Amino acid sequence: MCGVIGIISKHNRDDLGALIAHGLFQQQNRGDFSAGAATIKKLDMSGYTYRRQRRIVERTGYGVVDPLTIVKGLGKVKEVFAENNYQNSPLEKLVGFMGVGQVRYPTAGYTIPDETEINSKKDMENRDKASIQPLATGTHSMIAMVHNGDIHNFNEIMNYYLNQGISQSTHNDLEALLMVFADKFEMYSINVAKEVRVLEAMKATMQEVKGTYSGIAIINNVGLVAFRDPEGRRPLFFGVRRNKNTDITDFAFASETVALDKMLFKGTSEGTYCNGKKLYDEIKPGEAMFISKDFEVTRQQLTQPKPTPCPFEIAYFQRAPSFIHGTRVLKSRELIIEQMWNEFKESKTYDRIKSLEEETIVVPIPRTAITAAIELARLSGATYSPAIEKHPDSARIFMQPTQEHRETETAANHYIFKEKVEGKIIFLVDDSIVRGTTSKLDIKYLRDLGAKEVHFFSTFPPIRHPCNHAINMKTHEELVGSGRTVAQIKKTLGLRSFETLKYATAQQIRNSVYSLEGTLCNECYAK
Repeated sequence: MCGVIGIISKHNRDDLGALIAHGLFQQQNRGDFSAGAATIKKLDMSGYTYRRQRRIVERTGYGVVDPLTIVKGLGKVKEVFAENNYQNSPLEKLVGFMGVGQVRYPTAGYTIPDETEINSKKDMENRDKASIQPLATGTHSMIAMVHNGDIHNFNEIMNYYLNQGISQSTHNDLEALLMVFADKFEMYSINVAKEVRVLEAMKATMQEVKGTYSGIAIINNVGLVAFRDPEGRRPLFFGVRRNKNTDITDFAFASETVALDKMLFKGTSEGTYCNGKKLYDEIKPGEAMFISKDFEVTRQQLTQPKPTPCPFEIAYFQRAPSFIHGTRVLKSRELIIEQMWNEFKESKTYDRIKSLEEETIVVPIPRTAITAAIELARLSGATYSPAIEKHPDSARIFMQPTQEHRETETAANHYIFKEKVEGKIIFLVDDSIVRGTTSKLDIKYLRDLGAKEVHFFSTFPPIRHPCNHAINMKTHEELVGSGRTVAQIKKTLGLRSFETLKYATAQQIRNSVYSLEGTLCNECYAK
């Protein structure tokens, strides 16, 4: 799971890098392993003159005709684009009229080659750095691309190109997507209309590349294309800026609407959100949208859509201020917990503890579950208590690359206030239970500090199966819900028989959004 940004303007912008970085910062929740941006300048020359000058540079080695700039590195957005990493601010280098950026969540979409393919430690280090998105081609077309996804037939594609004498350059599965698109694009003559070259190449790419992806590519001297796989699990929204004459001057694309909002891009759809602002349109599943360097816009449905949106976007990945499926994410999480509470009120446990309201507190496992916990406190009449503090600079625990990292993060970065929980009945709320890492440690911690009872509410169904769609849940063995009944999961987490483990249902998640096309993906929780 990652966050992507794409921007195209009518003219070169000195602040393009800063704008991309700001959009990435608004999506830091979608990955903090690495960040990067690429920009392309609009050159004051015709395409013919540019190609002629580039051939001269390539033959003689004199002169520079390179409109592409890439800045990327390991770490969060502020770390990668900090001034002390470079002699000059990297954002000052990122000028141009179009650009892309990405923040990345580790291991998803990350392919480790066989040891025999690596010649040296230096080779591995170089490939590590090269693997950070954006990735770019070295062809005459000069294409830079980002994606949020997971390419399923990566090995098949890379083996094909290896047999053509082209070796793998990175660990990132985006390389396969980029290579296929560049290959298809180069097949068309430069005399073919730009929109035909781009969209036909993307159509052929979608037919060949299997997997989950929302992507954006910028093509030198051509334009920007945003695209989404036919099942559309990963969102991709866009908005515009207009001048005083209401003419569109800029387009921006993002994984979350909050990024577009904070970059001051407006929606283009007829409807409005609950805050009165226009809806942001989306790239539809199987669709591509091309904006040429001359600002001519073409949208085309390239393949038959089979919309299968991911419910984990609602429960976990998206920020609460964002909108998805026409609904504020904050509101969706409130609606999920409301339905869960209404079911819980029919239970014998509720009958037993309903008179103990003064002894009961609602505690979120920070931070995604805070919205649901506040709403549960309102519904139940119990006191909301932020009794678990998460270190302000700690990473999202689910996104850590190994189980050891997850356990270390939880133990080091969760602090529970004894005076808040001692002798209390705890309604503990979390967005999901994947491996049970956080849940087990916090439940034990609560018991050690004297909590009287713990009743657990998970606003996502039991996760029983691996995910092959850009979420790092790859094996049955790591999942606490795999092969276990709810009673067995309770025992594994350290809950007692009279305590509650309440999961949201798929229907409750479906009921939490206003306009959903297709059917929610259920591969990770189907029985």
